[in-house]
Amino acid sequence: MRPSIKAQVEQEQKDSGRTYNSLISDNGTLATATTFKAVCSKNKKLKGAKEGFSEVGFKSRKGSKHSFSIDRLPKGLNPCVNALGKIHLTENVPDEAIGKSCVITCDKGRWFIQVQQHIKLNTEIQGGVNCVGVDPGVRIFATCFSDKEALIVGDNLAKEKLFPLMKQVDKLIGQKQKVLNAQKGVKFHDMPQWAQNRIVHFDRKINHLKCKKDDIVLDLHNRLAFELVSRYDVIFLPTFRTRGMVTRKDKKVRTIRRNTCRQMLDLNHYGFKMRLK
Repeated sequence: MRPSIKAQVEQEQKDSGRTYNSLISDNGTLATATTFKAVCSKNKKLKGAKEGFSEVGFKSRKGSKHSFSIDRLPKGLNPCVNALGKIHLTENVPDEAIGKSCVITCDKGRWFIQVQQHIKLNTEIQGGVNCVGVDPGVRIFATCFSDKEALIVGDNLAKEKLFPLMKQVDKLIGQKQKVLNAQKGVKFHDMPQWAQNRIVHFDRKINHLKCKKDDIVLDLHNRLAFELVSRYDVIFLPTFRTRGMVTRKDKKVRTIRRNTCRQMLDLNHYGFKMRLK
């Protein structure tokens, strides 16, 4: 970022009573430039095609997930003291992560530090190769087949655990919308105190339930991924295109029910694929 723009941004943050960190701004600008170049490079390769082009998106302050990166994690394990204040770690940080880059994320009111840790891989495969095929689904998250056994993971998880949580979220969103409709056209800071308190209360409850759902899905992904990579050498995972299953084309009726669509998206099969890689 140019020094003149840095000085302007720093002054704006001081005038608004906020903390300014030049390293965070530089890393954000660098990440933006890297993403823009990657999108342009990919789209150039698709010259003449009608689909498959990538687009550059921008984060919104209203989003529930925000993150920034820093170049070095300090020895005191308390990055960006002026901005974050004193933090409390719930897990141990490996010594090798100190002095290296890390990512700080705020997801639905919860803060996470993503640090680097090198894990030793097993030696090259010698002799027989253990293979497993994974069949993703909705009622059963994944059915794994090998030459010796079959593994069923996440049987009715979406229906029995995730869907009830999301129904509670829908109810809270409806109650929040009633308060917003009663204060239609009024900005949040101009609303009566009771309306502000109710909206903040609903947001906290909604984020709590969403975090609970995310934790259940993440635990499922981690357990299954660890089981597969620990016991098998080759994993066959077919493409599971959920977007094509749940979207409507030319205003046609979907071939699967709305509840099935929601359960399918809640299981986040694409996220499991990325974690397995």
